[in-house]
Amino acid sequence: MSRVNVLSLRIGQRVDLECDPIADPGNDGDKSDHPEFAYEFEVVESIERETEDCVCVYFESGFTCGFPVDHVVNVDPE
Repeated sequence: MSRVNVLSLRIGQRVDLECDPIADPGNDGDKSDHPEFAYEFEVVESIERETEDCVCVYFESGFTCGFPVDHVVNVDPE
């Protein structure tokens, strides 16, 4: 996995959001709000700078998440 700032994400990149403190904050094993994150990558569909402090990332699955601009995520290097 590569660590990438959300501002540097590109359309089509595969992001591993399992245990991400913003996208999956309730994940402590069996209690994740998004159990699919354990089995699937989320593919970036589009990125929108909503405010000075927030970047909204839209994923092909329909999941959308607003991240702080300094947030980094795990990206599949392939």
